[in-house]
Amino acid sequence: MEARRRLLVAESGCLRQQIAGDLSNLQPALAWVERGYSIFQSLRSFWPLVAGAIGFLVARKKGTWFRSAGKAWAYSRLIKKALNLWRSYAARNET
Repeated sequence: MEARRRLLVAESGCLRQQIAGDLSNLQPALAWVERGYSIFQSLRSFWPLVAGAIGFLVARKKGTWFRSAGKAWAYSRLIKKALNLWRSYAARNET
């Protein structure tokens, strides 16, 4: 019975060390969560103003969200193509 107890105490010590190591690995993530929460708390009073401004902009424009999203997608594609052309031009001129 005493040998079983010593074995369980040793296993418990190993598990405690493993938990302590896991907790120390979580410290950076906890720091990010705490930082994000503090930023959220400080900006929480501004959310109604931001929501009102967004609502005003949405109501003021004649287009829909789908149209705006389509324009943004088209602009992103144009920019991507222009960057690819520039990279190929720059690569040809380097050699």
